[in-house]
Amino acid sequence: MLGSTDARLSNAKSIVIGPEIVQELGSFSTNIAQGRFVYVASADNNALVVFDQFSTDGTDQAIDGQLEFRQLLREGVNGVRGIAGAKALVFSVAVPDTTLDFRGVDIDETNRTIATERDHGLTTGQKVWFEAGEAPVGVTPGVEYYVRVVDRFHFQLAETADAARGAGAAQVAGSTGTIQGLVAVTGLGDFKLHTSIPEGAFLYAIGENSVAVFSRDIDPVSNTVGQLSFTQVIRNRVGNMTSGANEGLFNPNSIYVDPSDPATVFVGSSFDPLIDQAPGGFVTLHNNKVDSISVPNSEIHVDFANMKGLSITTGAGDDFITINEAPNDRNRNVETTLVKDANGEIIETNAITITITTGDGFDSLTINDAAAAINADLQGGDDTVTVRSKRDPVIDIAAGDGNDKAVVEFISDGTILNISGINKALVDTSNIQATAR
Repeated sequence: MLGSTDARLSNAKSIVIGPEIVQELGSFSTNIAQGRFVYVASADNNALVVFDQFSTDGTDQAIDGQLEFRQLLREGVNGVRGIAGAKALVFSVAVPDTTLDFRGVDIDETNRTIATERDHGLTTGQKVWFEAGEAPVGVTPGVEYYVRVVDRFHFQLAETADAARGAGAAQVAGSTGTIQGLVAVTGLGDFKLHTSIPEGAFLYAIGENSVAVFSRDIDPVSNTVGQLSFTQVIRNRVGNMTSGANEGLFNPNSIYVDPSDPATVFVGSSFDPLIDQAPGGFVTLHNNKVDSISVPNSEIHVDFANMKGLSITTGAGDDFITINEAPNDRNRNVETTLVKDANGEIIETNAITITITTGDGFDSLTINDAAAAINADLQGGDDTVTVRSKRDPVIDIAAGDGNDKAVVEFISDGTILNISGINKALVDTSNIQATAR
């Protein structure tokens, strides 16, 4: 047995083998062999699961088919989106040459750091080089260097992979003087850094009307090597930062990448009933990493404070709403509280009521935390509801017409949950301590 997480593999739809992770020249690490990591898509649990053929204590370091659990990623948990009904997985192919632009004014000569206006997308230990006419002073065109990441917007260059990984904490704080192994660059004007991206740096997953992108830890000496981090979701009929609405992703059924064309991802799609003369086919998505290692900004974060209630109303179309933390009438730096007496009556709370109304469409409502009442009317369309609550709220959800599904993972003994219009319910009874109808 691998633990209780084995139960999360319900209706496994796709299994892929992790590509080889090659040792960086000059590193003290070893190569990560192809097949050491195994990745599984679980449709019924809206999840991806990562397994490792090596043991955590180092006693088993053989590719022998014996798997140990490493990671679980679920729809709506820790910001993960786009894997509801996960059905197919594929790894990205190698990108032999991509670039990152920066300027002389972005260089901090004292601390030997280079700043970028947006997330540079680099990883510690990654090999980079410069071409003639594009290099700052201090580096030699055609010679490989290694990246040391300070944060998402600052990085340094090192002469060896070990120097990049072994840089001390003083360099993060910005100490002055000679820094062993780090390259001092200077210059004025515009510069262009070149790098490559190995096969398997990203994992693409298709879910219900969506494609999700995950970055994979490919640093062989990292404690989380082989594990995944959510990067992006592309949904059907929803626009993004680099294009208009993404038509043609209704109920995608397959995904393919061509090793000879890293710029393109092909996705097979099904009949979309909301678009005339659209019997299904395939769409092509562009891989931005071919254009630049730096990733475009993809989200806007807005803070609200001193709210007395929260109402969310959307029109027709596919709406995806996730409540990660129960809101209160102050701000997000104040803990949301709810206190009841012996009779179960609320005597003190700063939580506010949430009212949600969506138009027709294939809507998804994920509740990861609830304190006061939540009232949701999802109206027509095939809707999915996921509920997780450790407090004692009253949750009323009307799914409306359509082929709807509810997933109830855990609710506390004071929760009252009313869900109507559901065709399929998945309930983890081991974690139900409440009144549910």
